Amino acid sequence: MKTLERSQNATAAMNWRHRNKEYIRQYDDIPHVKAKRAEWARNDRKKNPEKLRLVLKRSRSKHPEKSRARMAVAYAIRRGLLVRGSCCVCNGDKYIEAHHEDYSKTLEVMWLCRSCHHKLRYMNIDEMKKRIGG
Repeated sequence: MKTLERSQNATAAMNWRHRNKEYIRQYDDIPHVKAKRAEWARNDRKKNPEKLRLVLKRSRSKHPEKSRARMAVAYAIRRGLLVRGSCCVCNGDKYIEAHHEDYSKTLEVMWLCRSCHHKLRYMNIDEMKKRIGG
């Protein structure tokens, strides 16, 4: 009986989260909430390094083209073949990440700060290009 109740509660929670995505995104943008989530994630990675290795291994096997592209960019940066630029949306220069539009073109990247890269996940790529001016 308890298992059924937990299952129903979990389903209800998932349904609520699905219906309230925008509210959750806004809540997650609150600075103290971001800080707390980051702290939980750091602690979880420290406590469960094997879990992290398993997740990364699963991700690499599920998306080998993404993994190859990321490794190619990291190698090119280390060798000096690629240099991190500033964010092409906000011109920020902190926490710059490489964004691939096409993983088969491993060294064709768009440099984005972490914030703009995160926003890109929720935004249409055409909207982002309009902001960039491309």
